[in-house]
Amino acid sequence: MNVQSFPRPPLLERTSRHLQIKYKGELIADTTEAYWVLETHHPPTYYLPPSSVKVPLAKTGRKTWCEWKGMATYFSLRLGGLEDVGNRIWTYEAPTAGFEPIRGFLSFYAGPWDCFVDGEQVVPQPGDFYGGWVTAELQGIVKGRTGNLDPVVGCDASREWRGVRNSSLAVTNHGQIWHYLDYLVPYFTRCAFMMRWRLMACWSTLLLNLAKI
Repeated sequence: MNVQSFPRPPLLERTSRHLQIKYKGELIADTTEAYWVLETHHPPTYYLPPSSVKVPLAKTGRKTWCEWKGMATYFSLRLGGLEDVGNRIWTYEAPTAGFEPIRGFLSFYAGPWDCFVDGEQVVPQPGDFYGGWVTAELQGIVKGRTGNLDPVVGCDASREWRGVRNSSLAVTNHGQIWHYLDYLVPYFTRCAFMMRWRLMACWSTLLLNLAKI
């Protein structure tokens, strides 16, 4: 699957893939009745039914807004009876119409616990902004740490990607570097545009000061 061929607006689908989340051998969640959301330049984000989660959750005060799905609320859980981990699980209590099927379903960041898709341990989407799960079947450019200008190029999660999961750029698959330029060109264009206006503003200020002399 190439993430660059995923749709935008995102697509919500039921998936029968076997999803498991474990922490130090303890099973936190287990289901084959989840949904996934597929969006351009993102690995799939999975939403699990609340009944599949085997540990108690406590709602936190954190909320974020998604332009497609609406307002997300977050949860904490206690791992191993000792460690409280907050804001690594979220849900949409009142999603937009197109995402009504995942009302109350839970999505997990791929850490600090271990997440599995059909027995394969996933790699987290780089950074701490998005919550996608990367598996070896994925190809293409995935958005990275904070969004649009931090892409990560990758394809084989079990090999290349695992070696560079904390890097801002990993080049795999012949020719993928050209897709990276799709992000760089608009970025530098915006920089040049902003610099032009700043120079014009400085020039105008200089002329006004000269006129007062």
